[in-house]
Amino acid sequence: GTVGLNFMPMDSRQRSVEVDGITYEYGRTGNDQPVGSGTAQVMPENGMYMFMGNAQFPLVGDWWIHARITKGNSQADVKFTVYVKPAQ
Repeated sequence: GTVGLNFMPMDSRQRSVEVDGITYEYGRTGNDQPVGSGTAQVMPENGMYMFMGNAQFPLVGDWWIHARITKGNSQADVKFTVYVKPAQ
């Protein structure tokens, strides 16, 4: 099903960082081809900059999420591995 993804950019002191945008793609571990992608929408809240998006994981197992964070002319890439299990 559809899963909500929350991204909260933070600096090394665990303070929220304002960025221009976050895009992401995701796929099965062991395969470099993404099965989905999206653009996270900013939800500023209490001085924190949280970005929210959605992903669909049709199979149980290990998945990767590759996020690209942009601010001005700079960008950073972060890759996460998550384990997907059936909803309880």
